[in-house]
Amino acid sequence: MKIKEKAKLAAMSVKELQTKLETLQKDLVAERMQASLGKAKNQKMQTTIRRDIARVKTIITKLNGPKPAAKKS
Repeated sequence: MKIKEKAKLAAMSVKELQTKLETLQKDLVAERMQASLGKAKNQKMQTTIRRDIARVKTIITKLNGPKPAAKKS
């Protein structure tokens, strides 16, 4: 992912990021299906999509703020 694309993600709202996350997850499922059928054109695409999903989740967490730690009893 290029630096400009990362900046665009950081500028998005949480709802837009969640929509992007859903789209990426659907893309990952489609790529896995293609790979299992032996029709995948680019083997590295799954890794790229997984990393993009992680980036989006990280940005969502930063925007929402950290969750409070669970109390130990």
